[in-house]
Amino acid sequence: TRTANGFYLDYGAQYSIVHKNWEYTVGAIYGAGKKLNTKDDLEFISEDETTALDQSELPDIEIPQKAGFGFAAKNGNIFRVGIDYEWKNWATVSFLNSNVETQNSNRVSAGLEYAPGQARIVPKGFYIAWAVITKVHI
Repeated sequence: TRTANGFYLDYGAQYSIVHKNWEYTVGAIYGAGKKLNTKDDLEFISEDETTALDQSELPDIEIPQKAGFGFAAKNGNIFRVGIDYEWKNWATVSFLNSNVETQNSNRVSAGLEYAPGQARIVPKGFYIAWAVITKVHI
């Protein structure tokens, strides 16, 4: 059994400005990479005898470093649009399977909402991300 725990924070800031009927907001986020505290309970039980197994070969579990930014604009409660970008540093994270190589990931998200009067059109958006795992050696 392997358990992991730790304390992790993301940091962020945003700034808004109003011009005529429009409000514009820009923001940024940052999360430092973090190795989690791990505990392994590995035992081999045979004929009522318990033997602890070597745990020195297991790598730490990590949360990758990340950074991102975004922009949003809205016109009262009628129209909203936004776009976000996030990068994660997966290239430095180790996995239990040494045959897995990773590369950094990128995510772009965008959304749009139009709500004239009291009628509300369901928010529309799209999401694009490309793979983290790039090579698996067998």
